[in-house]
Amino acid sequence: MNFSYSISDGQVKIKRFYGEEESIAVPCSLNGQAVAEIGAYAFQDCRKLREIQLPDTIIRIGSHAFYNCVGLAGLVLADGVTNIEDGAFKNCRNLKYITINSYKSSLYCMKSILSELSGELHFKVIEKHAAEEVYKLVFPRYLYDYEENTEARIINQVTYGSGVHYRECINDREIDYRAYDEAFCTAVIRDTLDTALDIAMYRLLYPKGLSDISRRRYCAYLEDNLLLIIKEYLRKENWTGLRELEKLGMYKPKDMDSILRAVQETGNLAGISYFMNYRCESLSGIHKEYDL
Repeated sequence: MNFSYSISDGQVKIKRFYGEEESIAVPCSLNGQAVAEIGAYAFQDCRKLREIQLPDTIIRIGSHAFYNCVGLAGLVLADGVTNIEDGAFKNCRNLKYITINSYKSSLYCMKSILSELSGELHFKVIEKHAAEEVYKLVFPRYLYDYEENTEARIINQVTYGSGVHYRECINDREIDYRAYDEAFCTAVIRDTLDTALDIAMYRLLYPKGLSDISRRRYCAYLEDNLLLIIKEYLRKENWTGLRELEKLGMYKPKDMDSILRAVQETGNLAGISYFMNYRCESLSGIHKEYDL
């Protein structure tokens, strides 16, 4: 890879990347020294960049390191990063999927990225310090706007989306799961079906810190919107999502007729076959893996 870099006190600082690759895995060492820092403006205007994996050796990400990487959608880093400087991900408006390899149970990376980006962000955290455990969380988008109240001669700030509420649930060391789950009522009102669905699915599939009350709330949301969700998954050909709904026990025998009618309305032949097969197997008491 075409990097310029410097070495100081046995640590490598990436100063500039000159390539045009869409996917990059930054090496953990150069010239036998650990890569510890992504320097200021190191990846500025790398517009073709779609995903980047930073090594676990990185501890600093400099100011505006990924400035204007407008195509960047995926990022992998470790929680050993202890310093993310101002504007590191400024204008990375498509950055959405972030994986954190967690060795120290530090949430500094997550909180720093959340404080800088207002778009919807999906975090996958892989806990490495014990038996490897994975959990996922969605943080919805938010947008500030201003409305003028002419009669009162004041300007009011208006917030769209529930993202601010979710971002208030995290600090450097822990996530307040109770507050996170209570914010779901706001997400259902202020955010899209896709966003609310992802929040509910992640919490049920990765139930870290999930109370029984919150679990029932998420399940009720899926049950109330099941036909819409199935149609949306079929439209996107999201077979994984359909299997996850099955895993969560969302396909009740009493609902199968209405589910099949809804699926038939979509005209999706693979979806029709899947649910007809599922109904037959559920009636016979035998369930087989069905390859879509």
